[in-house]
Amino acid sequence: MTRTRRIAGAALVLLAMGWVTPGAALAQAPAARKPNIILILADDLGYNEVGVYGQKKIRTPNIDRLAQEGVRLTDHYSGSPVCAPSRAVLLTGLHAGHAYIRDNDEMGFRGDVWKDPALEGQRPLPAGTFTMATMLKRAGYATAAVGKWGLGGPGSEGDPNKLGFDLFFGFLCQRVAHNHYPAYLWRNSTKVPLDNPGIYPHEKFPAGKDPKALSSYERYGGKQYALDMMGEEARAFITANRDRPFFLYFAPTVPHAALQVPEPNTSTCCPTRHTPAARATCRTAPRAPPTRPWSRASTGKSGGWRSWSATLASTATP
Repeated sequence: MTRTRRIAGAALVLLAMGWVTPGAALAQAPAARKPNIILILADDLGYNEVGVYGQKKIRTPNIDRLAQEGVRLTDHYSGSPVCAPSRAVLLTGLHAGHAYIRDNDEMGFRGDVWKDPALEGQRPLPAGTFTMATMLKRAGYATAAVGKWGLGGPGSEGDPNKLGFDLFFGFLCQRVAHNHYPAYLWRNSTKVPLDNPGIYPHEKFPAGKDPKALSSYERYGGKQYALDMMGEEARAFITANRDRPFFLYFAPTVPHAALQVPEPNTSTCCPTRHTPAARATCRTAPRAPPTRPWSRASTGKSGGWRSWSATLASTATP
């Protein structure tokens, strides 16, 4: 593809989003209702790991339908090979060389960030950073970010509520997001406790435990799966704003590690995670498709470069 075609293709997408100039495209639109925008940023998902882009083994019917009825960004690339700067590039529209966030900066000078829960969050976006949400909010949109943030911890200048989002729900800190059964999530500036034991990210398997025994893995589960909670919050936001233009930035944490999947939603048998009764049922009963399009299945990476898959759905009605 020539440079001219790349720029032209990018311009079409940006115009569709009103992202060329701050609100200009949307402000000049006719009186007809503005389109709703749902932007999904999947974490560590390879481009070809959803059905609409060629996947045959992992079922993703809802994502496929969203892409087919919306806009497919087939020439959409990650702005960086790691989490935080990729998100900064996406939300600010800046090239990685001009963006403030250029690495997963844990700000380790604060102390042991991996084990001290008080040291939550990565280096924040500066105060006043102009984001996609800022622009859409000025254009009359209700705005929400649900999922993983990674661009500023609680109370920091990079708080999503200070950068154009009316609502935030999920993980503010990327390190905390390495556990799908966390002890809490954030709704705006309020910590929402969950009925989970909570573990330190990247902790080692306990010495003396049998890695083949199911009981050794019980502490890594819980009762409230973060992705389910975030999915319900996203659905509630759409329902509450269905009569007005809305922008939902949905950034789920799967299939990024840790490899934790609720038993009722596993699409294949996994002897190290199922109970004996569940394994017996799995051997004798037909396998149903996963109930959630983003359920984790065993799959390899698509190349050495970290792959991000983003699907933009722009529809006139919810």
